[in-house]
Amino acid sequence: MSDDLTACPPLDLLDAVIGYLDLVVPPDPKSASEVRRHAGYVFRGWGLSPEVAGTAQLLAGELLANAVTFTAHLVTCEPWEPGGICLSARCHPGAVLIRVRDTDPAPPVLTGAGVDAESGRGLMLVQALATEWGHYPLPSGGKVVYCVISTQHDRQDLG
Repeated sequence: MSDDLTACPPLDLLDAVIGYLDLVVPPDPKSASEVRRHAGYVFRGWGLSPEVAGTAQLLAGELLANAVTFTAHLVTCEPWEPGGICLSARCHPGAVLIRVRDTDPAPPVLTGAGVDAESGRGLMLVQALATEWGHYPLPSGGKVVYCVISTQHDRQDLG
């Protein structure tokens, strides 16, 4: 995993890490669904309630799908080389932090999807379900889009 993901915005999540997940993902729409499924297993394995694990799985999948959709044309390397799409998740006492790194420097754009639109609702879901979300540019190019999901009231939380 690149050092670019260590430049986390100030989220007060420097407590002990209960669980972690780091994946490098090829820019292929099929990979997003496979990673979403795998992430769900990992999140449930962290002892999160089904509701919080499901929310984390959904939001990780949405951030990853966004990266695949909007940067696949920019990825000119093998997915495991610098420049690929990376998913990083950390379970801290009280919160889950999910970050997706991609090669496109353009910030994510929250748009209102029409009633008949087949896409465009991913960031709306992130905004509605996450405690916090945002993005930051990377010195090496590209960006990280992140979200935080609270587990404060999650009875199964290990923290």
